[in-house]
Amino acid sequence: MTDTGWSIILNAVAALGFAISLFYYDPFFYTRMMACLFALSEVVILLQKGRIKKSVYIVYSIIILFLMVIANQYDQDRVDVWQTIILCICVFTLLRTTYRSLYHKPCT
Repeated sequence: MTDTGWSIILNAVAALGFAISLFYYDPFFYTRMMACLFALSEVVILLQKGRIKKSVYIVYSIIILFLMVIANQYDQDRVDVWQTIILCICVFTLLRTTYRSLYHKPCT
């Protein structure tokens, strides 16, 4: 199985886990909801691998990063800067990994 296939499976499992957790766990509801939508959208993007242009993916990445930060800030009583920074780093790493799997050719 290719790396893209494994990414699709892992994102689908993550989306299922986040969707189930929405019904059983109260804290960080909006952050988990955005993480579920993020995982589902990654599955769709990976399935449409050849049809997504770079500019569309970059706009998508900016929107997802912005919405994750907003959801995280909405879930907290007070602003926790370090938690927001770590969340941004994690989301950016996942977006960059998907970008590389979509648009970079492996060096041989």
